[in-house]
Amino acid sequence: MKKSKFLKKSLAMLLALMLVVAMIPLSAAASPVNLGAIYVDGNRVELAESMTVDVTDQSLNDGFSITTNEDLSKLGAELRIYKTDGVTYTPAPQVSANPTGLTLNDYLVNGNTIKLALYDLGTTNGTGDDVELGSYTLTLKKVQGSTTTNLSETYVAGKGVVSATIDNVTKTINVKLARDDNQASLDARMTVTAVDNAKITNVNGTPVPNDGATTTEIDADDKSYIEVTSQTGGNVSKFTVVATYEDALA
Repeated sequence: MKKSKFLKKSLAMLLALMLVVAMIPLSAAASPVNLGAIYVDGNRVELAESMTVDVTDQSLNDGFSITTNEDLSKLGAELRIYKTDGVTYTPAPQVSANPTGLTLNDYLVNGNTIKLALYDLGTTNGTGDDVELGSYTLTLKKVQGSTTTNLSETYVAGKGVVSATIDNVTKTINVKLARDDNQASLDARMTVTAVDNAKITNVNGTPVPNDGATTTEIDADDKSYIEVTSQTGGNVSKFTVVATYEDALA
């Protein structure tokens, strides 16, 4: 009898657990969206609940934009840029060289903030239900000086670097490296230069001395990164190295 009661109790607990799991929205539990950063006015910004970016009257007049690194619609998601009424919104497009500018007066709350939200559109589980994955507040800080975080397209190839292109739109450094028998120990190097009075302030997690440098030698191996800080000090963009490999000529 005791064994029978124990078995029934165990089955009841298991059933209750299964019901709880079944109530969790699949789109929230297994969403393919992992948006780590967005692009604001051409600068890469780490996505957080509260974000602040430096802007100038000139940068706003040139066409203020908010974009994403990839086409979120292909993942069944969208980053919503809400208008002042808090209901209507514009989906953030994929980053491009000439993004469509926003009419800021349509979006600004309290004169200097913009509300954003990331949504899973429910296409991954077939429910069609929109599920909010995160909400964010972007604050625009008016400053004097240059707010850009770009690198010069001119570089100096160092050890192991065959060629490179610097993409200021997606903030990537695409390098072609000489293939090596021990690729991990190649220690590829190149020298890059920040423009518009920006500075390179961090290389692979190590701060550059003296609050940064305009020109510095960096690690050019795959997935290495640097951070570029604007002249105003408020905008910091992370550039990531993406490497491909080329066999040496026989």
